[in-house]
Amino acid sequence: MFTFISLNVFSQEKSNFKIEIYKETSGETWLICHEGCNWTDLKIDQPKNKEGWFINEDGMQSEEKKKSHFSFTIRQNKDTFLLKGRQNTHWSELKFKYNEPIFLTNEGIQNIDIQ
Repeated sequence: MFTFISLNVFSQEKSNFKIEIYKETSGETWLICHEGCNWTDLKIDQPKNKEGWFINEDGMQSEEKKKSHFSFTIRQNKDTFLLKGRQNTHWSELKFKYNEPIFLTNEGIQNIDIQ
């Protein structure tokens, strides 16, 4: 039983992520990972499929991996984003209009406090 609990805590710890969604004035959108990823930044272009881009701890994928610490899809239409949680997110869908950089975590969206 102790091993099971230990593995469960480890698994939850590995699914934590903190990704900044940032849109430049030029219109380019960037994902900047601050925690839980094997990558630092990704530029989001228009996807070739209707699902959008699959994002996981290893970066941007054209299709979903069978097993990831976390994964979600992201689609952008002008200033509106649609995200769908796939693996290890506490949200199933997030839709928001971009007006400032935000953090995306496995819990949802958080505003970035600039001091």
